Amino acid sequence: MVERPPTQRLFFALWPSDAQRQTMVDWIDALGLGQQGRPVSEQNLHITLVFLGDTPLDRVDCIISRAAPSNAASFVLRFDRLGYFRRAQVLWAGVSHLPPVLARLHHELEQALVPCGYRPEPREFTPHLTLRRKVARKPELPADPSPLLWPIDQFCLVSSMLTPAGAEYSVVKRYPLGAPNTDRMTAESPT
Repeated sequence: MVERPPTQRLFFALWPSDAQRQTMVDWIDALGLGQQGRPVSEQNLHITLVFLGDTPLDRVDCIISRAAPSNAASFVLRFDRLGYFRRAQVLWAGVSHLPPVLARLHHELEQALVPCGYRPEPREFTPHLTLRRKVARKPELPADPSPLLWPIDQFCLVSSMLTPAGAEYSVVKRYPLGAPNTDRMTAESPT
């Protein structure tokens, strides 16, 4: 019998500060989504940037070192739409406009991790904030929710442990983003 090497379940995420998390919780409460399904624990609110899954421990150092952003700048995410993933039974909040700086960060991070054994996802990157799980059917959702603005100045490598009560996350490493390039942000802003 071949013994599998020890692994750690990992992903990169946009991870809110405590103050940002409280703002998110207040915003979610104000949406009035009803009682369907199970709300995501406020400690687990995040946006997955790159999912690595069960990662052999001998690759973790490579991942940590290769993930350092070269010139990624901070930015603001504007959540302004709600949706429902039927198959996953998930209510989510998303963005109408993907900031180019976030698209670049996602792409550059995926490419940087290839030498560590990571295979980039073939599907398009669609950032979303999971609000409720195990929602059996799509509820009536506000068509034009008031937006939530989330300033992003870092991303994190996060470890996930699956327990009977659900996933427990812990931040392994934080990667700060640089000051925003206001000239670039103005040029990239949606019209």
